[in-house]
Amino acid sequence: MANWFNISCKKATFLISKKQESKLAIGESLQLFIHLLICDVCKLFKTQTNYLLHNIKIHQQTERLNEAAKEKMATVVKDEISKS
Repeated sequence: MANWFNISCKKATFLISKKQESKLAIGESLQLFIHLLICDVCKLFKTQTNYLLHNIKIHQQTERLNEAAKEKMATVVKDEISKS
């Protein structure tokens, strides 16, 4: 029974990633919770993953450049490159 609670960091990171996409089963949630109580590295992985996903969601919600703005940006970049 004690072995059931002792999961590897590899499984913990898998569960952290899985939790971002869907709900975990009760057993998986419990295993992850216990692992995170003792493993600082996996806690850091969870924090970093949450930070990245939060910023990705914010970026996806921002306004996109229209085609004219993209072409103008490309022209400016080409001009700057040719100056070098």
